Amino acid sequence: MYTCLIKRSSEISKNILVALTVSFVALSLGAAFGVLSGRGAFAGMFSAGLIAAITAAIGGTRVQCSGPTAPMAAIMAIVVANTGLVLQNNADYLHGMTPAHWYNLICLVCGVIMILMGVLRLGKWISYIPDTVISGFMTGIGIMIWTGQGEILLNLGGQTSYGGTIDNLFLAFSTLALTFASYPLLKRISPILANFIPGTLTALIVMTAISYQLDMPVAHTILDTTINSWQGLLDYIQQQIPQNISMPVLTKALPISVELALISYLDTLMVALIIDRMTGEKTHQNKELIAQGVANSAVAFIGGVPGTQASIRSVMMIQEGATMRFAGIMVGIFVLIQMFAFQGFLGLIPKAVFSGILLKVDWNVIDKKPLTDFILRRDDAPSVLDFITILGTALVTLYNLSLAVLIFTSVHFILGSKHKRGQRK
Repeated sequence: MYTCLIKRSSEISKNILVALTVSFVALSLGAAFGVLSGRGAFAGMFSAGLIAAITAAIGGTRVQCSGPTAPMAAIMAIVVANTGLVLQNNADYLHGMTPAHWYNLICLVCGVIMILMGVLRLGKWISYIPDTVISGFMTGIGIMIWTGQGEILLNLGGQTSYGGTIDNLFLAFSTLALTFASYPLLKRISPILANFIPGTLTALIVMTAISYQLDMPVAHTILDTTINSWQGLLDYIQQQIPQNISMPVLTKALPISVELALISYLDTLMVALIIDRMTGEKTHQNKELIAQGVANSAVAFIGGVPGTQASIRSVMMIQEGATMRFAGIMVGIFVLIQMFAFQGFLGLIPKAVFSGILLKVDWNVIDKKPLTDFILRRDDAPSVLDFITILGTALVTLYNLSLAVLIFTSVHFILGSKHKRGQRK
């Protein structure tokens, strides 16, 4: 009995340590995706904590970590950019609705759609979407983020958020380089330190310190929200609740909400398949969809960014040795604690540092294997038809994700593509 208690206590301690390590990644990526989405670093971090806790508690993948991701943030950025025009052109029935309430309504409807997907047991349909389409979808999202960040950093295409200064370029690409180099550098100092502190967090802290010490003339993260008390939190939530909801308003919000729900469906269940292969377990797909729906609905009440099951964070949970559902819950709790504790630090972070982090994440998002296999003519290289499907999906995704998935999934089955699920690493 005593031995069992010691083993159980040791397992709990290990899972808490894993959760603390992963929470640093979740915090920094949450802030980066919040900036990318246009909703801000605070919203991204708050979402990272809330989504992680909810999905770990009730989700269908036992050990996982969810939160804002690049594809969801990229689509939300489009929503934010177009909101002024939407409200202006539909003022007759969107009268009185603020931009924040519009964003939150879209998140809420997205969450409800995902819950319905789970209730209607649509999780099994992921098996009918070919790997070539998923690959193209991820690559298209990657291209979208790379071009967007490039325009901002180089002051192209009307993007003037950062300006095109050498300082911003230096910070962004130094951050990118450091995210790759931090692990081998830290490993020379201490293997334990290298495994505990993720590259994204190392790069964020180091490059922020350099910018601060050199007093670099760059744009910094604007923390437009600070919460210092329970009453302040309650007041903040009250301000986020969408107002003046009607059927015409819901109808207008439905198309973009469906697109967000589809992205969350694809991203979540594809990551779940990866985790299942690593653990030998089987995700309850419909339960996972319901959990993601509940989380994305909850995000609507904190002015946040909707999310999915996250590949980097979920894989890191497994690789670091997490064995309990409790670990994912603790990731969310740790993120929320760190977020409120470090509010004063956020205003020091240059926006270009987040661009560097996003470029690193984007490198992981883009599915490079089919391209390299095809060019090098390896044995498992995709056929010409599969390669065209990947490129076609990527290009159409830049304009409309739902249309890309519909068109090229149909092409896959009509033309009898032979690319088998599971080839993509």
